Amino acid sequence: MPESLTPGWHAALHAFDADLARRAVAARTRLAYAQDCERFADWAAGRGLEPAEVDVRALRRYVASLSEDGRAPSTIARKLASLRGLFAVLLTLGERADNPADLLSAPKRPQTL
Repeated sequence: MPESLTPGWHAALHAFDADLARRAVAARTRLAYAQDCERFADWAAGRGLEPAEVDVRALRRYVASLSEDGRAPSTIARKLASLRGLFAVLLTLGERADNPADLLSAPKRPQTL
């Protein structure tokens, strides 16, 4: 976990990982989701945002930065899925009143014939 994260982000990431472990999610999936959420947490903390302060606008900016970095739509969709899970856990724990990631749709994947 990055050293630059605040105690709030550490607690949120730990709670999410504990929930994934409780649900017996596969180890590689847990690792991928943890990395996705840690990267977002680092991005958000760099902008002074705590887990309870993240809104849909911040998530849109994050997704836009991923697109600008050339990430594939499937990668962005997975990162959004992990963030939906993170905020769902925070909602369940009473740390948030909503899940801002629920308001975002995954990017369209290119269609193949």
